[in-house]
Amino acid sequence: MPLKQGTTLGHYEILELIGKGGMGERGDEIFYRQGTRMMSVAVEAGSELTLAGPRVLFEGVFAEGQIGIPNYDVTSDGQEFVMVVQDDSAAVPQINVVLNWNEELKRLVPTDN
Repeated sequence: MPLKQGTTLGHYEILELIGKGGMGERGDEIFYRQGTRMMSVAVEAGSELTLAGPRVLFEGVFAEGQIGIPNYDVTSDGQEFVMVVQDDSAAVPQINVVLNWNEELKRLVPTDN
């Protein structure tokens, strides 16, 4: 049963859809990360909400997302994932701070005023 506004799960009711997050489009599976493992929990929505035990889908070292913002996406059929790979070999960007930048700009680009 797809989850949509107005769906009742036991004594819970979905009042508003605010995003899909880690749930498959069919509404029958929840996806989440646990350390290096991508996990799945089957969801059965009937008169009571039933959750199966978690299972490991795959493992890998992927970049960490920010709190509350996943760094992966799931195709609508729940069969493929897009993951962000962490590249430790990438150079750290350099930031140059220029004090008195207005004077430096005048020196580098003189005007004839």
